Amino acid sequence: MKQDYKKIGLGSLIFYIPALILGYKFKNDFGAKLGKTLSLIMIIFLLITLFFYCSLAHLIMRK
Repeated sequence: MKQDYKKIGLGSLIFYIPALILGYKFKNDFGAKLGKTLSLIMIIFLLITLFFYCSLAHLIMRK
């Protein structure tokens, strides 16, 4: 079951990483700046969430 959550979380990176790349490519466009900022926030949030979820799952499985 925990692998399903990892796939969902990492699958969403498919949308955030291209938005981040386009934001860096078109630096003067307001939409690109906004997309870059939002995708960066979401990538950081996703990685932190996955880290804490995996840590919690590891602690639960040890008991």
